[in-house]
Amino acid sequence: MKTNRKYQANLTVICNHRLTESYHLLQLQMPTEIDAIPAPGQFVDLLIENNPNVFLRRPISVHVYHGKFHSIELLIKIVGKGTQALSHLKAGDEVNTLFFLGNAFDPPSENDKVLLVAAGAGIAPLYFALNLWHKNNHSISLLYATRTKNELVRLEEITSIIQDVEIMTEDGSAGKQGRIIEHPWLTENITQFDRIYACGPDPVLQWLTKKFKNNTHTSVQVSLEHRMACGFGVCLGCVVKTQHGYIRTCVDGPVFNINELFYE
Repeated sequence: MKTNRKYQANLTVICNHRLTESYHLLQLQMPTEIDAIPAPGQFVDLLIENNPNVFLRRPISVHVYHGKFHSIELLIKIVGKGTQALSHLKAGDEVNTLFFLGNAFDPPSENDKVLLVAAGAGIAPLYFALNLWHKNNHSISLLYATRTKNELVRLEEITSIIQDVEIMTEDGSAGKQGRIIEHPWLTENITQFDRIYACGPDPVLQWLTKKFKNNTHTSVQVSLEHRMACGFGVCLGCVVKTQHGYIRTCVDGPVFNINELFYE
């Protein structure tokens, strides 16, 4: 789904809360004069200033939008120097931000049975979608998998919104043990859902693409986790191979219908 215009501004840090050893929740205040509202699947590009070791912006999915306060929450997974720097931001700091970038998930229809598939940090945009779509009384199930229970976030909030939640961890420390692609929702009776929305590491999304490619009943959209440094398609660092050739994830994505993607 194509969305609104893009902006660049300094957003003020409201708070930066540590959720787990590897995740922080960063809340940013948007300028009141900019009337921009994100949609699930869109992202922001954050500039890491005063850090000689970080040159490129960091793309982060919008995790929560607070319309009443005109602020956003970003789920930051610490994986390198850039995200480590973001985890150290304090209330009152300003972050030069490009927003809101990319396209968004197509919302489900009224009677669609929906499955959200979140692997690791892929919970970020899907939690946003869950918060928005459940208000329209959609039938929503969530399959959420991480390597270990210490990487699971927002479980209390999630289970307060919907009841049909399946948790998996690779080490068996929470939920069912195994990989997300082994869950029966994705391997058995795969036509039980009308729409599947997924976000996570590329191998998971490749598997989903190949699994559901010829499924005419279920519409599947995936949000790709690529490095999108510029956010405007200029640097060509996030190209992905599709049925129509190579296109830029940051401009034409990050959300794609799996029928558009091309994997060997």
